Amino acid sequence: MLTDKDVICLQVYQTDGKTEKVLQSGNSSTEEMYQIPRYQRPFSWGEEESYTPVDQLIDDIKEIEIGETYYLGSLVVCKKQPAPAETAPQGTAPAEIYEVIDGQQRLTTLFLLFAALGVKWKNLTYRQRPLADKTLQAIASLSDDAKKTANETEPPSNTEVDPCIWSGYKRIKQKLKDENLTEFKQKLAQVKLFRIEIEPNQPSDLNRYFEVMNTRGKQLEQTDMVKSLLMGLLHTKQEADCSEQKADCRFFADCWYACARMDGYIQSNMTERAKQALFNKNGTWKEKFENGTWKELTFDDARKGFKLDKDNEKEAQPKPKSIENEFRSIVRFPYFLLHVLTAYERQKHPEHKIKMDDQRLRKTVEETLTTTEDSKKFIMYLLRCRYLFDTYIIKRKKAESRQESDRCSLKKYNKNDKDILLTPPFGDTKGADKIFLQDKICMLQSCLWANSTGPSSMSWLTDVLTWFNTHDPVADAKGFEKELENHLTQPLSDFVKPEKTPENGTDTPHIAFHYLDYLLWKEQEGLYRTVYDDTYADEITKNPDKAAETAAQKAREEAPYRDFQFQRRNSVEHFYPQHPKEGLPVAAPEKLNHFGNLCLLTKGQNSRVSNDSPSEKIAGNGDSLRKQSMKFRYMQQAFEDQTLEKGEDPNTKWIEKTYETHGNEMFAKLKQAVTKNNSTAEKEVPNTQDGPSPQQDNT
Repeated sequence: MLTDKDVICLQVYQTDGKTEKVLQSGNSSTEEMYQIPRYQRPFSWGEEESYTPVDQLIDDIKEIEIGETYYLGSLVVCKKQPAPAETAPQGTAPAEIYEVIDGQQRLTTLFLLFAALGVKWKNLTYRQRPLADKTLQAIASLSDDAKKTANETEPPSNTEVDPCIWSGYKRIKQKLKDENLTEFKQKLAQVKLFRIEIEPNQPSDLNRYFEVMNTRGKQLEQTDMVKSLLMGLLHTKQEADCSEQKADCRFFADCWYACARMDGYIQSNMTERAKQALFNKNGTWKEKFENGTWKELTFDDARKGFKLDKDNEKEAQPKPKSIENEFRSIVRFPYFLLHVLTAYERQKHPEHKIKMDDQRLRKTVEETLTTTEDSKKFIMYLLRCRYLFDTYIIKRKKAESRQESDRCSLKKYNKNDKDILLTPPFGDTKGADKIFLQDKICMLQSCLWANSTGPSSMSWLTDVLTWFNTHDPVADAKGFEKELENHLTQPLSDFVKPEKTPENGTDTPHIAFHYLDYLLWKEQEGLYRTVYDDTYADEITKNPDKAAETAAQKAREEAPYRDFQFQRRNSVEHFYPQHPKEGLPVAAPEKLNHFGNLCLLTKGQNSRVSNDSPSEKIAGNGDSLRKQSMKFRYMQQAFEDQTLEKGEDPNTKWIEKTYETHGNEMFAKLKQAVTKNNSTAEKEVPNTQDGPSPQQDNT
């Protein structure tokens, strides 16, 4: 049980360097109250997204090494007049009130984190936002009761709450459910904040300061510090030719800028002066891959083609073309740097690993790259990786409306004399099945992306960039497909052991649901391919050069599964509900939790249909559910194909027998594919960090 003795201290340093205070849970003789003013934005870190800053903060704390200091950032405050003495509890001094100017999102998250741990800290209020304040009070009251704290994730009955704040609290509870709380609290005590105190003359100055902090006053990013560090290594000694130093630095800065803009394509992010030095006229990378290795383009050689003169010295950084504005990167630049740095080091040390912690990015780079040669080699390697990433790794194509989800796209940059074209990177692969190989590679990457729970769980991307060190993905497209699929099947090695059965469906790791959806998609692709091979035989004979493209295009237009797309789903749905509505029997747990009665959906979709019967799910939400899960499509088909006796209810029929037949069939497909793929996989097992995701509704 947690008590007031379970005090967690977050160290808060004053910027004068002389004093040290703590932001402390529990009781103390002098309280410090933090007040969120009206002009601050509402709390937003708890919004319903697949991965929020709340998730990121908890994951960062979990990864702290015991004894290591973790700096959370700054807290900008203005000290106000103390509260009246009569408002202070007996035996305590009046509270010192600090108005929060910047840092309220992380401060509110810390409040929720304390409450989720069952530890008192009631020193935060929202001024002139009664609903937010009421929600904080409701959450804080839970810490008074350890039993409530352990189980309560829903608001008290008949109590209106701020949905975003409560969602943040609930998310934290779910993230901490399976954690060692003693160890987590020990790590939390190693977190430090810098508190910056300002003393404006007038109240209006606070509004002005807040406006500046949130527009022009953006804190220096870790990536900016890394850029400065690496540019500082370019010339460690004073040289006579200052113009050469200037050109080197300008070339480096142009390259860095292009790499840092992760949305769009690197070629369009490049200045013309840098593009001429690095890319061919059609937009391809100048380095050649020959005999299993890259024929490197050195920094010095590339710089010779970088013409810096009066005509282009003030050339502005380009903006992506409209055709590229449709695409979003699957990874942010700080994490991309960490992936690239790991792959870079693996050229010399194949087993090298780097913690995916963007807050330690500068320190990680500083420990790894120390010389002028390191800086030059790394920026060229970063450019190559960014080109390969843009060419052979999926991007998210922006949805046309809020009702739709982003789709995955795999296109490469091409440029002719007139325009920019985005074309399939495996379109040059010879053979009638080239489009299908392209689609499989796209879907495998989409599956891996959907299975990742956040930036730190995308080790498959590190491994793919490492694979690019010694492979040409077009010449060895089948090998690339195999490399991707290995990252889905290797983590499932234990799951397909003989003793594993479909009866314990709720123990199924999320990656198994994702991979099964890929297998079912591929199965449908194969079935339709056979159909249109026969349907368009005459056309294939008459026009062999374009036969594959024509047939594939027609097939995709006609295929009923064409609207399926991988999404980040983290909630296991029971096709027959756990708590059915009146009129349907309650099913036994062994039937409800059988693999045949389960599929994976987004949390929002799950909450909307969780108590609906199978027939209601199909009739009311079938279209949206089919887009999320191929297994749901197969469950629906099995449900609709049931043979019913006169007057027999299809929902009851499903949970009596059909679920089991369907589940055994699906489980057998999964085990067969995993066993077959793993038996032919290379001996070196990929990092299984992308492995089994948190289960069911616990993510």
